[in-house]
Amino acid sequence: MIQEMGSAITALNYDKARGAMSEIETVSTLPADFKGDNTCADIHVHKSGKFVYGSNRGHDSIAVFAVDPRRGTLKLVENTS
Repeated sequence: MIQEMGSAITALNYDKARGAMSEIETVSTLPADFKGDNTCADIHVHKSGKFVYGSNRGHDSIAVFAVDPRRGTLKLVENTS
């Protein structure tokens, strides 16, 4: 789930038996040194499930995250123009 106003992505776990989601973690879509205004617009998951992409308006970039297949956590790979 992308947080438009919070410039972050929240990874969720889905429990099919309960039909419920729970938060795994929330990570920023921005580099640590970015100081300007930003909002997020879109999120995509690669068809392999190995990567998540989130768009930044303000920083004008795509945040690329690798997905840990066991834990479902996200690791920032890069922010690309």
